[in-house]
Amino acid sequence: MIRGLQLVCNREEAVKAHLQEKPDIFKLAYLWSHDESEDCEVNDEYVLDGLQPHPNLKKLVVVNYLRTRFPSWFSEVLLPNLVELKLSGCRKRKEIPSLGQLKLFRHLELIGFHELECIGPTFYGVEVNKNANIQVFPFLKELVLWNMPRLTEWKEMQLLSTGNDGRDRVGVRMFPGLEKLRISNCPLLKSIPNQFEMLRELSIHGNQILEFGIEVLLLKH
Repeated sequence: MIRGLQLVCNREEAVKAHLQEKPDIFKLAYLWSHDESEDCEVNDEYVLDGLQPHPNLKKLVVVNYLRTRFPSWFSEVLLPNLVELKLSGCRKRKEIPSLGQLKLFRHLELIGFHELECIGPTFYGVEVNKNANIQVFPFLKELVLWNMPRLTEWKEMQLLSTGNDGRDRVGVRMFPGLEKLRISNCPLLKSIPNQFEMLRELSIHGNQILEFGIEVLLLKH
């Protein structure tokens, strides 16, 4: 666990940890502790960019990251072995990183995205492939959404068109292995996708609209 990252001045200082060169580190936690009463420059994005881990990383936790973008190493190419991810206190983020194509991903927690209004295509990270149907989060088992006061919409992935005439279609399977879904303190969220093929446990708190429809959704599975 790496605490006090608000004290790191820039990317150059963060790079000195040489985390990208340490293949035996499988778990990392990055923690910031910002004093919001101080009018100070926030260098989170540059610091996190300099803390790029080795591709062998399996579990990552990021807490109180206050920039609006994540670095480019948040991808299936540079985190191919990631199994578990927790992003907490990312209060200024309006989008979630593109994570849907991580092949070994099993557990995802998204907490405290106060500016997030919509979960959609950016999150899924889909690229059209004419030769195969597409799976989004193919092996994810558990998903947690918590404390997102502005989240109103969670979009499904629809059939994608290929070719200039738009006639060719590519099928999309969302969360084909998801078994547990927990949603808490997302009071404005109006609906959730109904494409969960293997869902076994659904927990919703702090949202009267979704709580009312929970029994109907469970009956479908």
